[in-house]
Amino acid sequence: LTPSLPGTTVSVSKEAAGSADDRDVIFQGDPARPNTAWLLKKPTTAEGVKILPVKNAGLFTAQVFQSLAKSRGITLSGPEFTSSLQPKHILAIHESRPLWQIAETIFATSDNVMTELVLLHLAKAITSKPQSLKESAAYLESSVKRSLPNIDWNGFHLDNGSGLTPNNRISAEQLLAVLLYTDQISGGIERLLPVGGWTQGLQNRFTHPNQAFRVVAKSGGIFYSTTLCGFLYSASGRRFAFAILVSDLDKRKMYDQSSDEKNTRKKVYEAQRWMKQGTEYLDSIVSGWIDKY
Repeated sequence: LTPSLPGTTVSVSKEAAGSADDRDVIFQGDPARPNTAWLLKKPTTAEGVKILPVKNAGLFTAQVFQSLAKSRGITLSGPEFTSSLQPKHILAIHESRPLWQIAETIFATSDNVMTELVLLHLAKAITSKPQSLKESAAYLESSVKRSLPNIDWNGFHLDNGSGLTPNNRISAEQLLAVLLYTDQISGGIERLLPVGGWTQGLQNRFTHPNQAFRVVAKSGGIFYSTTLCGFLYSASGRRFAFAILVSDLDKRKMYDQSSDEKNTRKKVYEAQRWMKQGTEYLDSIVSGWIDKY
């Protein structure tokens, strides 16, 4: 097994992933040091590809650039850390896609990392200094409250921007208020949301001929919490905005507090079954609204 890029050390264990520890990839390096080390549990197949996270994105990007240049016959020295933000010579400027295109991708793929990066950049751009994830979430929380002062924000709390935590809190009424607010700016948020039975994100939901293309919404969830928020076009042609959140906080608390590694697979299976049932319940509610109204 040979990594395709420098700066990454990968070793393979003779032990397969098991009930005691079902992780098949384990980080063994030091995030503060240049190199990244991973331990892969014994693979179940002779060949394959394993995608690994990047711990030091800046260094990794520089090494990728160095490798690409070498393949074109250009030899570059190794990347070096610097505290200077002003380069001596600008060779090229690469700008990201417009934010609305990034948002469209996030809504389709539910990419948590992209969501957190957008939040961090947003907070930094407005406050003119880097913010931690928690500080950025706090800024977003206060900004939402200021934008909608007539809404009861009791209980509303954000720990991060992606929702990948059991600590975030928002009611259906609060979420619906945010949806309606974003429906009034920059052409409306609906144009960025997945379409039921058609585009990525809701491609395999609302596929019945009477339902397809009638739901434009964002789904989301973590174990023991599932959500669907967006717009629906009923059989009569009326347009409705909706937000549905289904959670079992007691089961989530039990899931987080359980430390019995032997029951890890059972815990995950039970949580996944709950998520499947919750999603089916949400879809049945929305489908009923399409037919009823």
